[in-house]
Amino acid sequence: MNNLSYFYDKVIEEKIGYAHTYAVNTCRHVIYIKMNSKQVNMYMSAYAHTYSDPLLKLYDDHIIITDGSSAWHYKELQRHDLMINIEWRWERNGNIVTFSNVETMPFHNMKVSYHGSLLTKIPKKTQKAYSDLIETNRQERNAASRSHYHNQQAMNRINEADQSGDYNRYMQMDDVFKLHNVTDRRQVIAHFGMDTIIASLSHKIVDRDTVSNNYYELVEIDIPDNRELTGYRKGTYLRMVNPSTEEIHFEGVPNYEVPVPPGNHVGWHNRIEENTVKAALAWRNNNLHGDYIPPRILT
Repeated sequence: MNNLSYFYDKVIEEKIGYAHTYAVNTCRHVIYIKMNSKQVNMYMSAYAHTYSDPLLKLYDDHIIITDGSSAWHYKELQRHDLMINIEWRWERNGNIVTFSNVETMPFHNMKVSYHGSLLTKIPKKTQKAYSDLIETNRQERNAASRSHYHNQQAMNRINEADQSGDYNRYMQMDDVFKLHNVTDRRQVIAHFGMDTIIASLSHKIVDRDTVSNNYYELVEIDIPDNRELTGYRKGTYLRMVNPSTEEIHFEGVPNYEVPVPPGNHVGWHNRIEENTVKAALAWRNNNLHGDYIPPRILT
């Protein structure tokens, strides 16, 4: 007999409404309440606050796991031997629950035997979500593995360049996107130059403008990133020509994102207001939500 069936047998013999409290630790308790002649509900109490909805509904031959999202509650019960033998875990992008007969993402009102078998048919929506989660996790693990491999190969080339002094032979421009360590990336940037590296990447022009007699382009660049599932991440840059040296210069700005709802300013300073040159220049001059004011000295 496990603890769940023990408490069920103990409480079901009492009058309807009878409550039995069991201390999980110094700040959490579980409360068993007899609801009717066949049902006992389990509630969680934490720091003197009792959650209004039951975590479990206990019957003579099965339980109902009511919540499909609060996995940490069930893990807490598991640690104190107050759950049947199932496993709850977080795997990268979502919760997974493993029963003795099947694995799935949690859903509301799962009917489970006291031996840990899921008795409820898994909803099609949950089946798809589980399949998508497993596939996404697989792709992310593969991406992380590729990223680790390319990082190691790039580090080997930097070491060979340092030992031989022949940086042109061993160092590769795209190693800047493979290296995880900032110091190593700076070494590649110092050798090739950031503007040269950015100019070598695939990009598209999203806006052109002439401001104060200077021509600018706002470009979106595909930055190689082995840790991304697509292999790339988006970067937005102002492309300009230095009026003194006629050299092409790139300056990074935040990516444009869909505006947040009115009244919600969370993250507003981390994006440009429009996908335009003037908006990018305004962000650079810390002049958001206003007209672009040309600087006295061009930088």
